[in-house]
Order: sequence, then C-alpha cells, then structure tokens
Amino acid sequence: MGNGVFKKIGRQDRTITPFKVYKSWGYSDTGSLQTDGIDRLMAIKANSNIFFGKKVNLDTNLVDLDSGSFLINSVNDKEASLIWYSLNHLYYKRAGLPYSTFGYLDHNKIDRTLYNEASVISIPQKKFGECIKPGSVKLQLKHSSLNSTTTTFYDDGMGNLIDSALSSSISNQRLYLGFNSMTYDDIYYGSTITSTDTNGINYIVAKTNVSDVEITSKNVWITPSYNLPSESLSRQWGNSARLYDDSYIRIPNRDEWNFKLGNDYAVSFWYYKESASAGTILSKRTTRTGNYIKNNVTKTGNVNYNSSQYPFNIYMSGSAITASISNGSTTVNLTYSAGTDVRKHLLLQKTGSSFQLYIDGGLVDSKPIFTDGNIYNNADIFIGSLGLDSADSAVNGFRGAIDEFFIFDKSLNQNEINQLANPEMAINTNRVGNVFYEHGIIVLTDPRPKYGNSTYKMFNDVLYDYRTNQVQPSYLEQFYLEYNSTLTLYEHEYIIKVKEDDFNFTSNATIRKENDANSEFPKDFVSNVNFSPYITTIGLYSDIGELVAVAKLGAPIKKRDDVDMNFIVRFDI
Repeated sequence: MGNGVFKKIGRQDRTITPFKVYKSWGYSDTGSLQTDGIDRLMAIKANSNIFFGKKVNLDTNLVDLDSGSFLINSVNDKEASLIWYSLNHLYYKRAGLPYSTFGYLDHNKIDRTLYNEASVISIPQKKFGECIKPGSVKLQLKHSSLNSTTTTFYDDGMGNLIDSALSSSISNQRLYLGFNSMTYDDIYYGSTITSTDTNGINYIVAKTNVSDVEITSKNVWITPSYNLPSESLSRQWGNSARLYDDSYIRIPNRDEWNFKLGNDYAVSFWYYKESASAGTILSKRTTRTGNYIKNNVTKTGNVNYNSSQYPFNIYMSGSAITASISNGSTTVNLTYSAGTDVRKHLLLQKTGSSFQLYIDGGLVDSKPIFTDGNIYNNADIFIGSLGLDSADSAVNGFRGAIDEFFIFDKSLNQNEINQLANPEMAINTNRVGNVFYEHGIIVLTDPRPKYGNSTYKMFNDVLYDYRTNQVQPSYLEQFYLEYNSTLTLYEHEYIIKVKEDDFNFTSNATIRKENDANSEFPKDFVSNVNFSPYITTIGLYSDIGELVAVAKLGAPIKKRDDVDMNFIVRFDI
C-alpha cells in the first residue's frame, strides 16, 4: 500500500512535448498486399461512353458509373471509380485552371499532374497511422508485358513519386505543351482523325512560369500518339496535336520568351510531317494583339504585320527543313532533309554567336550569326502556321503533328539535348506520380509507354472488371513496397512539489485499529513523533477526481518534514 500527499498542480508545473515515432512496413509480393487488404487499382479513366469525344474535366461530378475501366479488387471488393473521384476532387489541379488547386500544393516543389489514366495503390489507414513518413517510400515492380527489368520508384519527401531510372528535369524551362494532362473537350478524339471540320477557338493549358498566359488553338485535334502512321510502341507517349493546313496553336508574346540578341535560348519538340506539302512549323514574326482603327473607332484585336527581325522561323517544304533567325537585314538559314511520315525530334537553339539545328539529338547544321541588330519583336508565337491573314485565318499552314513542345531561356548541352530526344524522357521529368502521405495513396500517372499501354497497366494484379465479369490478366511478376508510418506521441511532464509541512497520509491498513482499512482510528504508534511514512505511489487526478495516471516508485522514499521535496512524473500518450 502507498503513502503520500494530496497536492493540486498548476499549469506552470506541466509541460507537454510532442515527438514523432515511426514504424516500418514492407510488402514483398502481391500476396502480402492481399493479406493486408491493400487495393491495387489500375486503368482508372473516364467512361468513354459518357464522355465521348472529350477528355475528363476535373470539374465534372463523377459518379460510380463514370469510370470506363470500372475495376474492383476481387478480394476487397473496392471500386476504382471512387478512388478516381477522390483523386480528381481532392488532390489535383483543375483542368484548364492550373493555379486553382484542391488541397495543399507548392508549385515550386510538387508536380501534381493527372494524366488520362492513373494506377493507384491505396493503403488502409490502420497500416500507416497518421501519415506515411515523407521520403520513406520505396516501390519496386516488374511487369513482364511492359518492361523486362525491375522498375524502382521512390518519393522525394515532397509528395512526388520518382522513377529512379530517369533523369531529373532540365532547368530553365519556360513553356511546355505536352497535350496530355489538359482538358480539351471538343478537340479531343480517341480515334484516328479523318475530318478537318472547324471547332472554333479552343484553349490549351500549358505548364509555364507565367500565371496568366492564355494559349489558344483552332482546327487542332488532340489524338493519342499511337494513331500516327508507322508509330512504334516505344514512342507512344500520350497525345499529339494534329494540324491540318488551316490549323494553329497561338502562344501570346511575353517577355519570358521574347528573346534579344544577347540571350541564349532553345526550342524543342517532336514533329510528324504527314505529306510533302509545304508549311510553317513554328514562327514568331507576323501577328500580334494590339490596337487598330476601323471606321474611326479604336479596337483591340489581331494586328498583322511582317516583322523583319525574329528569333526563329521553321519552314518545311517536302522533306526539307529550313530554320531561320534574322536581325532585319541579315537572315541565317539552317537546312536539313528529314523525310516525311516519320516522327522526328527537332531542337533549334542560339548559343553564343552560333545558331544550331539538331535532329534526333544530332547536330545537323550550325552557322555563326550577326553581332549587331536585334531579334526580338512583338509578334505572337505560332505553331503550325506563319500567323494569321487579315481574315484571321491560318497562313502557310503545316500538315502533321506536334508533341512535347518546350521553350528554354538558355542553350542546352549535348547531354540535355540527348535527354529530350530520348522517348523515355520526352516530357522532361522523372516525376511520374504522387504519394499522398496523409491518405496512404500512391499514384502513378504518366503517359510514357513503360508505365502502360492500351492493353496493360503497371499495377494490374488481382482485379475484376464487373462489366465483362472477367478477372484482368496479371503480369506483375515482382512487387516490393516499403514505407514508414508516423505517429505523434506527446510526452507529459508534471513537477509535483511537496513542502516540508504538507500533511502526510497513508493508505496502509496496518496503521489502523485491528488492521481494518475501513477503520477511522489509527494505532497508538502513529502519534509517535518518529512516525514518518514512505511514499511508494504517485497518482494524477483530473479536476473531477478521475485517476489519469499512476506512477509506481522504484523504491520507497521517506517523506521528510525538514525540507521540501520535488517529484517529476513523465508519461507518453
């Protein structure tokens, strides 16, 4: 039995210190995931029967039947479309509004782009506690129908899922048009395009460091790249922009890409030339937005002029490519014969006093340029057209396809050029998905073929398609996942001060008459001046008398009457 003193503790005697603890989890095969009830959900995308001819718009209120690949885990009976709905509305950017987001997003550190399809691993909360520890995820997969080698992913501690086999992004990227992650509504089709009917002006969302840039297009069709003739599987990454002579993509003039003679810069893209007809692939010289007078009224609209100075102009006639730069009095031309009906990577750059043209990573032409004058102007950039005529129609249009369009405000070295010309690095990033630490969700979403094609997806294992009543084929040969879960514990510390004259008590029944714990009469020796109980137990009580914690001392401590005594009680919750 214990002895002690009743004492009220104030706030000044209490300290609460939070600290993180971690527990490691690991899964060595798909069977261990099944045992723990973890869902592997693949091929999550919009129902093409409902959204025919359109991409998924993240503003759409999706319901259960809105998933074209409505898959459920045959063991856990969980619907993939519910995960898709959650991903759309809680974690990713709104289509068409890249600066309006759901949830936390740091544009400088986290790349949250949701492509046309996504593979998801969903971990139950009981397996990750408060959250997954940032930087602790390691995922290894081998899918026999997609890759002959094991693919290793990890998270970078900021929410990005990284493919360890890929290179990091090339710096100084100012503009990117990939045609994969945006909502194009009326201009997206899922099959080969045979019509060139007008769709009017459509908006294209780009990744850019300019928050209010508005990129438009006309008569442009966004199609899966595998619809390009003679397109090999290894180069089928996402969608391409198809252009049909009277098409164009218009990028407004901005300081970020209005280069002067003293600036180095690079323009990179993949192109497919459909026919031998002549056409302009890229220009910045003929059309801008400005004020003009019509019927004595000042209006704002397209102003057409022919600028004699420009940073780049790329023209194709048959299989011949001509890339030009001009200061108004001198024009430098680079040429190359590349053929038609085949996809090529083109990079044009100014580096120092040189103007260079690269095809598929190799330098094919280079010339020195002028040392005076300038190359900037107020014209907009046009892809697939020289600009607009007085009727606002495309001029000298290009017939073919454009994909993975970049502008850099620096010249690139050979390694960086090789990286852009590599189909595996076509979108210039090793960020291939996200890890949502507080929700236990790992998402792989990327258009490159190594993560999936029209038949197979990276995570497809033990899944059931209720539409066909068939189990999806599983080609996942290896699966290894590890991560640390987190839990915040709070260390409570209380300082208990017992003064020398505080009243002592004991709950030991042997000090009472007849050893009766209910007796109110102590034995005679209790009144002896030498009687002094020992403290063995300290209890902490709430204001309403509830016992919160009990501390058992390792050895009895004698309560002294000549000095004050302090006890410290610590416990973790």
